[in-house]
Amino acid sequence: MTRPRHQGRAGVRGMVMAAVAALLLLMAVPTYAQTESPSELPTEQLTLVAPEPGETVGGEPFLNVTVDGEVELLTVTLTPTGPDTGDAGPTTWAEQETERNDGQSSVRLNLIDPAVANGDYSLTVVAGALDAPPLVADQPIVLDVDPPAPWVGARLRQGGQIRVSGHALALPDSQPVELYRLGTAKPLATFEPGAIAFDHVGTDGGGLEPGTYSYRLKVTRAGAEPETSNTAEATSTPLEVAPPEPPDPDPTPDPDPTPDPDP
Repeated sequence: MTRPRHQGRAGVRGMVMAAVAALLLLMAVPTYAQTESPSELPTEQLTLVAPEPGETVGGEPFLNVTVDGEVELLTVTLTPTGPDTGDAGPTTWAEQETERNDGQSSVRLNLIDPAVANGDYSLTVVAGALDAPPLVADQPIVLDVDPPAPWVGARLRQGGQIRVSGHALALPDSQPVELYRLGTAKPLATFEPGAIAFDHVGTDGGGLEPGTYSYRLKVTRAGAEPETSNTAEATSTPLEVAPPEPPDPDPTPDPDPTPDPDP
């Protein structure tokens, strides 16, 4: 009777150990799933590391936002707080896909499209959609980036006309953009900032006089020195007109038939 009772105790002990092992395995599964899906990390595990509060962002017209922790999407909003930004409202980059490396997630935001003027802003960063709790709200930063210079190009079109195209950054404090032909005091045309296109034609609406034409854009911003673009050139050549073909000669009349001799 003693021996069977000893074997029963061993069997119960083994069952208990197996149950404990199974329970530990089940507890480990949710933890593993969380680490495999960065977008499900709780917000409190994410920390904004760049830009820092009060930082002045300069150099190229980009804003780099980095958080300590892994998340798939970031939503970033800049709200103007200073007089230099005019009447511009908030600018939001919604649900930007991040680059994840070494336990950090980052996005690189273009400050050209949409255009954001230099000045004082408050920064709000959200992990995921805009309606999620923010990682940071109303953090002050200053933008002092280098906007790209205006650009212009020119090419000869059929008929002796010249197509002038270019681009000037559209900022809240930008004035109308002026297009000049070098050597003239008055602008050929004015445009709202952004992409421009202009057909330079002759006085009669046709081709230009033969020669080389040079063009430049002039951009003015409130409180800043005017900025000019590169110089673009195109050459209008004389139109090659083919000489008219000579008219067809008149048909040669048939000679009078030889009369039949008298019988």
